[in-house]
Amino acid sequence: MKMFTKSLLTLFSLSMVHATTSTPRSYLYYPSSDVMSTAETIFPQSNKTSISDIALVCDTTPGCIGFNSNGWLKNGTSSLSPVPVDLYLLEPTPPPADPLPLWPMPTSITTGSSTLVVTSSLTFSASSPCPELTAAFSRFTNDVFNHGGFTGEQSAAKIGAGVLSNLQINVEDITIELDLGVDESYTLSIPSDGSDIVIRSPTTFGALHALTTLSQLIRFDFDALAYWIDRSPIEVHDSPKFAWRGLMVDPARQYLPPDTLRAVVDSMAMAKLNSLHIHLLDCDSFAIQVNPPFEKLWMGAFSPRERYTNQDLSGLVEYARMRGVRIIYEYDQPGHMGAACVGYPDLCPSPDCGTAYGSKVYDPSSSITLPAINAVIDTLVSNSIDSVIHLGGDEVNDACWLASPAVLTWMSTNNITTGDEIYEYFVEKSNAMALAKNRSPMRWEEVWKHFKTDLDPRTIIHAWLSSESLFEASSNGYRTVFSVNNEAYYLDYLDVQWDEMYNVDILNGLTNTSSLPYILGGECAMWGETVDASNILSVVWPRAAAISERLWSYNFDTSKATDYDTINRLSMFKCLLTERGVTASLQGAINAGDMRPAWTVGSCLGGYKKLC
Repeated sequence: MKMFTKSLLTLFSLSMVHATTSTPRSYLYYPSSDVMSTAETIFPQSNKTSISDIALVCDTTPGCIGFNSNGWLKNGTSSLSPVPVDLYLLEPTPPPADPLPLWPMPTSITTGSSTLVVTSSLTFSASSPCPELTAAFSRFTNDVFNHGGFTGEQSAAKIGAGVLSNLQINVEDITIELDLGVDESYTLSIPSDGSDIVIRSPTTFGALHALTTLSQLIRFDFDALAYWIDRSPIEVHDSPKFAWRGLMVDPARQYLPPDTLRAVVDSMAMAKLNSLHIHLLDCDSFAIQVNPPFEKLWMGAFSPRERYTNQDLSGLVEYARMRGVRIIYEYDQPGHMGAACVGYPDLCPSPDCGTAYGSKVYDPSSSITLPAINAVIDTLVSNSIDSVIHLGGDEVNDACWLASPAVLTWMSTNNITTGDEIYEYFVEKSNAMALAKNRSPMRWEEVWKHFKTDLDPRTIIHAWLSSESLFEASSNGYRTVFSVNNEAYYLDYLDVQWDEMYNVDILNGLTNTSSLPYILGGECAMWGETVDASNILSVVWPRAAAISERLWSYNFDTSKATDYDTINRLSMFKCLLTERGVTASLQGAINAGDMRPAWTVGSCLGGYKKLC
């Protein structure tokens, strides 16, 4: 294709605004250069004669990319060659600058234009030293300086950049423990002159998030063999919109070894998710160690090797705490409890209660049922530090109760006439057990639908059926968490892609703003039917990152799933996940069920190409 050289081109700026974008459109002027190809011409010919008038017609015509001096509008230019008709083509829009590689996006960030080198021998000092910060800095250096030790002095000297060599962490109160509602705010200051990086936070856990942000800003230059930070000075002021930013996993349906659960915790901390809800006990598996006289409960595990000791449970809690992640164990009852009856058949009304969800119920007439429930709650409380325990309560089927002679006799003795009243009995008894142990019971939405405001106000409602219950409960002063399954919060819906998750606003439809303080946040659910230890991370990530940013940043006004900035930040975050050992799905196939197109190669940033 013959083109005039750039020196012959002049920029023709027209003094009008585009009809839809309100942005001036600029055209490149090619003198005597048009080829009249009808395949590239928009009909009919404009009857305008002035260049400005023709340009205005082009601006308001879909598909128009230029025009010639005879008034013909253009939708393509296969070639340009000297003929006596002048051509005007839209000036190509330069691609936007690469966004900052941050996910989730901080609340507030200001940047400069300087580049700084970061020495791999970066030192760390704390105003109040503690094991949590020391361990976090060790993980930070392992993650960031992962291409070897490079001091960076020579590279810094070549470009006249400063060298960052020390990090200060100032925490106001290191004694504040991790729990729901802990202050996670922080500031991060990165100077442009090479003086100390400074992190400030009211709590240790805000400082951990600051380290996460800093770790995303430091990159390695393979050509310069140096670690560096761009756009300094950088000032970050950050805090989450919601206190509950959760992920649920389901080892009751597919056993997840402790190492896998620890890997999940590590991945959550990278995205500033802070609440790991573990659906631990269900009809398929009862795999935890419970002290005598109920030590046979874990006979209901999938196999003798697929169990959790008390040390497994408490060890995971401590591992997660050191990374700023809460562990909330779930004991889903009084339905979903068939596995508990393997070791103690008297816990169930019948050895065959059917296969429907929630049909495997506890027997209220058995003398060991309430002591067993209390023993399990004791086990979970003693191996956890969180103020919340999830006690389930969903999908309870009363058919087995009403078919049991023993249960019917018990109902008559206790003046109970319906299955609903048995359900109330179990919810009230187990709630009281949790509250007596200074734990707030968390319940699936069905419990709210049944009890409404008769529930103890310390109960947390977990909405999974509709936002209606979320808003109704919160407007009545009950704390709530969002996991509505038809709102793209269920990760086991493998065809739901990240942009659908990113578009979910958990406050959409809220009319009573006074209830906002009671909406704790949200939680994406990775039910276990489609995942096990071999693939759980790749199904969760990077899709869960969409939810993590909305729950942290709540940036619907400034970020959309279709934005260049959003897409590229997520691509960079996906690369970061894989670089740090998280087997996230391919960025070009965020849909969890997809694979990379056959016979292609490509970058973690996307842009697949055919094999050579």
